[in-house]
Amino acid sequence: MKVNSKELKTAVENCCRIVPKKVAHAILACVRIEGNKRSLKITATNLEEFYSVAVPGKKGEKFDIIVDAHQLLKVIKNIKDETLDLELERGTEPEDLMVRITSGMTFRLKAEFHDGDFPLMPVKVFKKSTKVELYNQKVLFEILKKVGFSTTHHNVNKAYSGILFAGKGTGLEVVTTDIHRLSVVRTKVAKTKKDFVIPVDSVKNVLKIFAATGITSIELASDTSSDSGSKGQADKILFKSDNEVYISRLLKNEFPNYDQVLKDEVINKFWFEVDKKKLQARLKSIIDFHKGGKIIGAAFDFVGDSLFINSFGEENTSVETSVDIKAVNIRSSEVKIIGLNVKYMHEAIANMDGIAMNFESGKSFTPFYLAERQPDYTFFHLVMPIRMEGLKSRNNKNAKAA
Repeated sequence: MKVNSKELKTAVENCCRIVPKKVAHAILACVRIEGNKRSLKITATNLEEFYSVAVPGKKGEKFDIIVDAHQLLKVIKNIKDETLDLELERGTEPEDLMVRITSGMTFRLKAEFHDGDFPLMPVKVFKKSTKVELYNQKVLFEILKKVGFSTTHHNVNKAYSGILFAGKGTGLEVVTTDIHRLSVVRTKVAKTKKDFVIPVDSVKNVLKIFAATGITSIELASDTSSDSGSKGQADKILFKSDNEVYISRLLKNEFPNYDQVLKDEVINKFWFEVDKKKLQARLKSIIDFHKGGKIIGAAFDFVGDSLFINSFGEENTSVETSVDIKAVNIRSSEVKIIGLNVKYMHEAIANMDGIAMNFESGKSFTPFYLAERQPDYTFFHLVMPIRMEGLKSRNNKNAKAA
């Protein structure tokens, strides 16, 4: 069969995003390749994710084989010509089967006929599915790239390693949390009738697989044999384009009631505006100074038109810096100081464009707010403060003098 080298390379690269390098079962290190006269269908799985792609071809034959995924990719990456020929070489014994790939050079890979052991894609459960409406793929992908950082794989609640899609009236909220921080994006570029949580690792694969192709359908389904499915929660999600199908398991929706801590009036009533690049650079300098420290705490002191940041590290080391800010609807004499994790702040700001900041001064242990407003969405990020002894604002002196 004659196949476009670039198209086959992209297909196998996407398969290798799914195929783990270390596997419990040898067959999971392989891809299944089904050939016919006009195309190759290539399938990969790690049992939690399934991916299938059709690659057009010419003058093919019918076959169904299993090949090591990473070995196949290694061969294809060495091919520079626009097209290649993929054929089977059959020996006298079934175990003598080889795949021959020719394009200037000839490569041979060990193959096996598919005998039914390769896991099947669970497409049947989607006969009764719920559609997720997608209106703007580009903006949704932009949102997903921004919120993934505030997840964790180190919590007994596995929902915290995923991204929550929650239907809110005519809109959608995209939510992540690791307990210490919370990201919430409100948008109308997609809509779902059922709330669901997709693993952040699956989202990363979706972003890469469908980066250059249009998603034509997103569907949710429940396997009634699973715990979440039996309780009415969707436990699988399907993404489809013209020639690709991707299926992932979903996580049990055990997200906390984040509405209790997200208070619109805090960020919408008054706030501080700051140059993102300058603040990001200041925070990076602090992190570099305290290199090796697991938690870098700093006092963030808002005084008039300046934000003073004073950090403390091991062996009585400290560093102080400042950045210009613009206070909106805030009295210049108002005392505003809070202790925050510098690494958390730096990571959040790195994932946001123009930002506004605020927090409830005088209230114990309330979150620090960051906000980014775009035409198609609003991104709120909340960071829990850290306890720092003896926090004193420079504004204390100003207030007394007044």
